[in-house]
Amino acid sequence: MLVALCAGSVLGAPPALAQDAKSVRKVDDLNRGAMEEFDLLEFDAAKKKLTDALALVKKARLDKHPVAARTHRNLAIVYASGLNDNDTALVELIAALQIDGSVAIDAAYRTPALTKLYEQAKAGASGKPPEPPPEAEPAGIQHAAVEEAPGGEAIVISAKVGPELRQYAIKLFYRPAGAEGFTPAMMRSSGGAEYQGIIPAAATTGASVHYYIEARNAAGKVVAAAGSSGSPNVVSILRPKKAPGSEVDDENPLKKNEEGTTVGTEAPGPAKKAFFFGVAVGSGAGYVNGQTEVSQQDVTCCFAVAPLHFLGEVGFFLDPTISLSLLVRLGLPLGANVQGAATAAPAGFVRVTKSLGKGLGGFYVHGDIGGGFVRYIIKLRRTSPTGTEGDTDTVATGPLFLGGGAGWKKALGGPAYFFIDLHIEFGIPIIKEIGGSGGSAPIKPGFAINTDLSLGVSLAF
Repeated sequence: MLVALCAGSVLGAPPALAQDAKSVRKVDDLNRGAMEEFDLLEFDAAKKKLTDALALVKKARLDKHPVAARTHRNLAIVYASGLNDNDTALVELIAALQIDGSVAIDAAYRTPALTKLYEQAKAGASGKPPEPPPEAEPAGIQHAAVEEAPGGEAIVISAKVGPELRQYAIKLFYRPAGAEGFTPAMMRSSGGAEYQGIIPAAATTGASVHYYIEARNAAGKVVAAAGSSGSPNVVSILRPKKAPGSEVDDENPLKKNEEGTTVGTEAPGPAKKAFFFGVAVGSGAGYVNGQTEVSQQDVTCCFAVAPLHFLGEVGFFLDPTISLSLLVRLGLPLGANVQGAATAAPAGFVRVTKSLGKGLGGFYVHGDIGGGFVRYIIKLRRTSPTGTEGDTDTVATGPLFLGGGAGWKKALGGPAYFFIDLHIEFGIPIIKEIGGSGGSAPIKPGFAINTDLSLGVSLAF
């Protein structure tokens, strides 16, 4: 019997260890992705990934694992250096050091302000008060987290508050599933150490509710807490019930954050982007055929250059990652020297763009349809009545364009973004001749596969 029990214990241990290792890898991946977002100045996206990582830490019961300390530390970096919330950053650093006293700020993110917060956190983490005798009243905020609750019913949150905090406002902050900001609710006492607050039934219709408790002094500073906006307690809702009118519309890019700024220690909630415009400059080249426009000589070589173009774009967001825009391209076929050569090539496109990351930074792809002309410069191979061998003429493509491309954006601060874009389009001559009235020669566009490389700046509001 004893042998069987021992064998069962040995055989049962590896899956649990494997599960822990898998959860640690997932948390590390979320941390790595969050700091990449932070490096791209996408602070809210970084905060979201780290909050998800802490939720996974709680679910996998890794609260005392070094990966939890690293997650709290990275969240402190985001709050302090990205969201300008030093109070919450200090709380996160203390939490990190209480789990792992050796956790430190990486050199790449170390700043004088963050170093000062780290020293304060070390003092706070090491200065734990001694355990009070059994008869003594509790110090700080003592709270047993609620992990599960039935859906569609109010949840009573209780906490014991030390006498040194009872002069301050004790508040419960909760956030139902799908909401962005936390809602405050006062916690009240009947005269003793026990304080109670209510999460209303309307907030328990989703899959979960996040909450934390704070004591704040008259100046609004957090003096004690159980949880935080970045690392809240999570209540899993059993059999969630959807209340009428409880749907949360967080997909409308034209609607600004209704709270304006979130309450508690949460950083200001940014407004969703509604529209944008941008300008760019670039150059192009491609495979072409057809005839030159002035000398009407056949194109004998398949490759030509469209030396310079300017782009202007204006559009709006259909959702946080998809936009619809109007793009205007003005090409300048510099170098064409035959008499009467074209001096411009206007074209317009309708573009649909899909961002491949969270937020506006990072890689994106787009599809385009448009009309107009792209002009290339071609060196003449023979002398004709309208041109001399060695002179440069133009060849046009269009008037229908179909294509797409890809690019990359980087936030510059505020609404500004730098971007680099590669655009490939097929110029299709659906009309053999265009114009030609008033004595001027008609445009005879040819087929082309054009490639444009552009650099520019866009502003999103």
